[in-house]
Amino acid sequence: MTSENHISSSEMSRTAIQLAIVGIFLFAALDAVMKGLSLEVGVFTTLFLRVLIGTFLSAVIYFFKCEGKPTIKSIKLHALRAIVSAFIALMFFWGLVRVPLAQGIGLTFIAPLIALYLAAVLLKENITGRAVKGSIIGLVGVFVVIGGKFHIGTDLESILGTGAILLAAAGYAYYLIIQRMQALVASPFEVAFFQNFFVAIVLLPAVPRFFAMPKDPDVLGGLFIAAVLAIGSVLLMTAAYRRAETQKLIVIEYTAFVWAVLFGWLFFSEAVSLATFIGTGCIIFGCVFSSDRAFLPWSRKL
Repeated sequence: MTSENHISSSEMSRTAIQLAIVGIFLFAALDAVMKGLSLEVGVFTTLFLRVLIGTFLSAVIYFFKCEGKPTIKSIKLHALRAIVSAFIALMFFWGLVRVPLAQGIGLTFIAPLIALYLAAVLLKENITGRAVKGSIIGLVGVFVVIGGKFHIGTDLESILGTGAILLAAAGYAYYLIIQRMQALVASPFEVAFFQNFFVAIVLLPAVPRFFAMPKDPDVLGGLFIAAVLAIGSVLLMTAAYRRAETQKLIVIEYTAFVWAVLFGWLFFSEAVSLATFIGTGCIIFGCVFSSDRAFLPWSRKL
């Protein structure tokens, strides 16, 4: 590899990591907004209206860009991602209303480790030791934070909520692989539109049974915010995965937990302890350790 190509690759990795960090922040903010809305009007109604609003918003952007027709391959990936996404969302948000925000998101962090090995099998990526070690450090950080607070309640609702989130985590590992595959064949705007559109289609048959139109007009404002956050996250994460392999970005997923703790404290009065700060330090260190060495010059010495 020439020096010029190495610099170009390093710059792409750096940009990808920066895009992923902001994308994960928006995704964590979406989780907090969705939890509040789900508690108020129910999980299905919240999810369906969010993707419906998201479909219209992303359609305006996508068709305004006039990027041409999607390929058959990309359409198949969009449909697959929508099915997996709908399953994840229903399981995750159904479980999230039954457990604390930080604990709920913490449970999902088995996904990045699973995704690393799926990347090796399905994407034929050569997984480095730094990526594996960084992911493990990040996972340790998560469990440091939730170690004192983590518990599975003895009531049925808490047990079912925990189980639903673990199912969502398994689905999310596969979702991350699909995200990389999509990013290589479709633009971020195409991905944002078709993800919302296909998820809405997947949920449509259940509308007569589970949907109830919210009576509070303020809820619609919250749903609009949720749709914007979802679209922004998809755009940024797709752009990131176009520029870097899954293994280089997977550990960035752990930063969502940092934001989850912050949002849980700000909006749901969930406590923040010394363990939170120690665990956060582990998560950040894991991100730096596993990142491309060009991301931070001093990371070469780690």
